Amino acid sequence: MRRTAVFIALFLLASSGLGLAQTRTRPDQARAADWQALESHVVRQLACRGQPAFASAVLYLGRRSVIGIDRKEGYDSITCWRTTRPTSIRGLPVHAVCGYDNDQLTQLLHPQLFSRARGTAPPSTFAIVTSAPAATAQAWATQNLGEPAPRSRWIVEASPLYSGYSELRCATSGAD
Repeated sequence: MRRTAVFIALFLLASSGLGLAQTRTRPDQARAADWQALESHVVRQLACRGQPAFASAVLYLGRRSVIGIDRKEGYDSITCWRTTRPTSIRGLPVHAVCGYDNDQLTQLLHPQLFSRARGTAPPSTFAIVTSAPAATAQAWATQNLGEPAPRSRWIVEASPLYSGYSELRCATSGAD
């Protein structure tokens, strides 16, 4: 009798439109909305209209296991994290994210994100490393980021850390 009652309750729940199939889509929809927010953030940072701030994107990607926060690499005080699974931002494949932030409070709050080499600190930087050829990354940047600003500008060049990859970067020398 008890089994029959449980079965009937589950059947009624499933047939009422509140079934398990619907509850599975809600987390997927939330993740999609989260990813759209991340993409918008990355595009804003790469557009280079002001000082780039990479900590939010890196922490989000780490929390979602898209990168391993504890597996950082770097060059010239720029810290990079490779993606752990295929990832793209608005269709551009992303192999790694890199950055440096001159903001002392950000450095104090998130010391695990920074590896500081000797010498002069680099400018605040946000970059994505892509397997796309430089011409493809340049076209993507022009379409998604607009024209570079005068003192803060995005650039596409060969990645200094990952041979055969292109790096799309915003690096600023001062506030616009």
